[in-house]
Amino acid sequence: MVHDILWQGFNFWNASDSVLTNNNVYGNDVGIGLDTCGDNYLINNELYDNSIGLGIVNSSATFVTRDHYYNNTIDFGVNGTGITINLSEVIFDNPLGNFVNFTNISLNDTVASAYSIDHAVEPAPLPTGATSFENKFVNITNATSGVSIDSIVWHWTDAESVAYDEPAFGVWEYDGSWSDTGATLDTAANTLSLSNLATFSIFAILESPEDEENPSDEDKEFSLSFDSTCDGNTLTVTYNGNPVPGASVNVYNPTTMQTIALGTTNVNGEFEFSGCDLTIQVHVSKTGYDSETVTEQLINCELCLEEEEHLECVDDLCIVVPGLGPNLCSLDADCMEPVYECYSDNDCDDTDYCDILEGEAGGNCLPVTGDCGYAQNHTWVQYECGVDPECVLCPEGLVCVEHQCVEANLTGPGEGFVDAEVDIIATINNETCAYCDIEIVDPTGEHFTGLTDENGRIQVPLNLKGQYTITLLQNGQVLASKTVDAIPKAPPTDEPPPTEKIGEDFTWLWLFILLAGFFILFFYWRQRKKKK
Repeated sequence: MVHDILWQGFNFWNASDSVLTNNNVYGNDVGIGLDTCGDNYLINNELYDNSIGLGIVNSSATFVTRDHYYNNTIDFGVNGTGITINLSEVIFDNPLGNFVNFTNISLNDTVASAYSIDHAVEPAPLPTGATSFENKFVNITNATSGVSIDSIVWHWTDAESVAYDEPAFGVWEYDGSWSDTGATLDTAANTLSLSNLATFSIFAILESPEDEENPSDEDKEFSLSFDSTCDGNTLTVTYNGNPVPGASVNVYNPTTMQTIALGTTNVNGEFEFSGCDLTIQVHVSKTGYDSETVTEQLINCELCLEEEEHLECVDDLCIVVPGLGPNLCSLDADCMEPVYECYSDNDCDDTDYCDILEGEAGGNCLPVTGDCGYAQNHTWVQYECGVDPECVLCPEGLVCVEHQCVEANLTGPGEGFVDAEVDIIATINNETCAYCDIEIVDPTGEHFTGLTDENGRIQVPLNLKGQYTITLLQNGQVLASKTVDAIPKAPPTDEPPPTEKIGEDFTWLWLFILLAGFFILFFYWRQRKKKK
C-alpha cells in the first residue's frame, strides 16, 4: 500500500525485469511511473485518487494485466516513440471503483507518440434507437498528432450481456456526433476489436438500432458449409445462396474450450484455418443474423502425412524427396544454408526459446514452460511459493510474500498495565521491518492502523482493560500476529491498626493502677495504726 506521496508512489527509472503486483496505490502525484525502462510487469494493481494513475515514458515492453483504475485525474498515459505496451483486461472504472459502468480493455501497440485513456460518461444523447451497454464509456485522447493504436479490444462477460441483444453490439465513437467504428464482434469470446485506431474521442459499446430500411421482427439465418482437406479447412457462410462477408467466426476445442482460430469471413463468405484430427465447434455471428454453432470433424492427420512433401538440400539445390520431417530449405532459393526459424533465443519472442537440435545450426522457437512462475527473457523465472495450485506452500512458520518464503515476527511483552504503553518490534527474516503496516484491535473490537518506525517499533497504548491483538500486514496479507493483555494496576493497601502494641500498653497501665492502689491501701493502713 503506497499513498499520499507528493511525487510518485512507485518510481521506476532505467529499470527492467521488475514485477509489481497486488498493490493499492492512491493519493500520489503519479501512482506508478515508468521512465526509460524495459520488460516490466504490472499485475492486479489498484490505482485510484492519483493525479496520474499509470504513467509510461520512453519505456518499452511494459505488460499490464488486470490492473484496476478509478478516480484518477488521468487513469493511464503513455509517451514515447517506438516503445511497445501490452494491456490485458485492464479495468477503467467509475470514480467509486465499485465495478459499475466500467470498461474492460486489452491493447497492443507500438507507440507512435502520446495518448491517455480514462473512464468517461455519456457525452451526448445516443443515436435514435440505440441502447448503451452497461454505460461502458471510455475517453481515449491523443496528446500529440500522428497517434494510432495497433489493436484494441473491449471485453465483457456473459452475465453482463444476458439482458441485451449481443449480436447488435458495436463500438461507437462520439466526436461531435455518433458513428459506428465497424469493430469486429465475437459473441463467443465476448469481444469487440479494432485495428489501427487513429481517431480519438469518447468510445462506447452500444446495442445498435435495427436497420430502418430493412426492418424485420426476426433475424436472418445463416447457411453454413464446411470442408476439411490436407490443404486446410474452409467454412463458407451464405444467406439465400449469397456469401456473407464480415461474419465473426470462432473455432474452438469443445473439450478444453481453447480457441483454435478466430477472425471474420472474407468477401466470398469464407473463413480458412489449419488443423487436422480433431472434433471442433464453430460459432458464427453477425448483426442482423441468428448466431449459430456447429460441430465439425477435421480430416485425419495420417491422411495428410502421406501427401506431405519434404524439401531437402541436395547438391546446393532444394528438391522434393520422399519422407517426412521439417523442410530444410525453400524452393525459391538455393540451399547453401538450411532455413531455420531461429539461430538463438534472441530471434524468438521474450517468452519463447530457440530449440536447436544437436548438430544443427538453428532450430524452432518453442514456449518456455514451468510449474510456478513466469516466462521472461527466454527463461523460466521460478517462484519459491505462491497461491496457484502448481506452487508449493511455505514450510510451517513461514509465510509467502511476493512469491518468497519469509519469517515474520512481532516481539514484545505479553501483558501490560492499563493506561501504559508497550513496545512491539516487527521483523522479517530477522531484519527490521521499517515503516510496515500494523493493525491493532482493542478489547472492544475497534480497529486501528499504523506504521512501525525506522527501527520496526510501534508503541501500543493500553487504554482499556482486556486483550489487544496486533497484526503485521503487507498489501493486506497477514504476516504475523500477537496478543497483549492489559491488566489494571493493584490498588494501594492501608496499614493494619497496631492492635498488639495497644494491647501491650493497656496491660502495663493496669499493672500500674493495681500497684498504685496497693501502696495507697498500705499507707492508709499504717496511718490508722499510728493513731491508735
